[in-house]
Amino acid sequence: DVVRAAMSLARFGGPFTASMLVGTGVQMALPILVVHMLDAQSVGYYRAATGVSVTYLGFLITAMSLDYYPRVSAVSQQPEILKELINRQQKLVLLLALPAMLGTLAVVPYLIPLLYSAKFHGAVDLLEWQLIGDLFKFSSWTVSYVILARCSSLTYLLTESVAGVAMLTTSWLGMRYFGLPGLGMAFLATYVIYYGVVLLIIRKEIG
Repeated sequence: DVVRAAMSLARFGGPFTASMLVGTGVQMALPILVVHMLDAQSVGYYRAATGVSVTYLGFLITAMSLDYYPRVSAVSQQPEILKELINRQQKLVLLLALPAMLGTLAVVPYLIPLLYSAKFHGAVDLLEWQLIGDLFKFSSWTVSYVILARCSSLTYLLTESVAGVAMLTTSWLGMRYFGLPGLGMAFLATYVIYYGVVLLIIRKEIG
C-alpha cells in the first residue's frame, strides 16, 4: 500500500513540480534576456512593473488556491457541476479583478513615481500592458485549476510549458521590435495564447 501510494504521488507530483519549475525558470530567465537585449536599467523597470502587477491582486490568487481548487477537485468527475462552478468563478474573478485592474491602470502614471521614484517612468508603459494581460491571466487560471484537478498532471505540465515558451518567444520579439514596452505586449500575448490553449483542453474534456 505504501509503495502504491508513493508511486501515485510521484506520478502526480513529478509533472506538477516540473510545471512549477517551468514558471520559475522563465521568471529567472526574463531578466537575463532583458539585460542582454536592452540594458541593466530596463531590468530595474521590469522588476518594478512586475512587483506591482504581482502584488496588487495577490489576494485573489491566494483565495483561488485555498478555496477554488478544493471545490473543483471534489466535483472533477461531474462535468455539469464543474461547468457551473467554472462559470461562477469566472464571474467572481471579473467582478473582483476588473475594477481593481481599471483603477490601477488609471493611476499607474502616479503610482510608479510614488512607490519608487520619478526615474522609474520607463516602467509605466510596461505595467499598463501587464495590467491588460492580467485579465486573460486570471481567467485562464480559473480554467487551468480545472485541468490540474481533472486531467493528468502531464497535461498541466504541457499547458505550463506552452506558456513558458510563448513568454520567452514573444518577449524576444517584443523587445526586438518595440523595446521595453514590447515586454508588456509579450505578457499580454502570452496569456491570450495560454487562455486559448487551456480553453481548448477543457472544452474537449467537459464540453
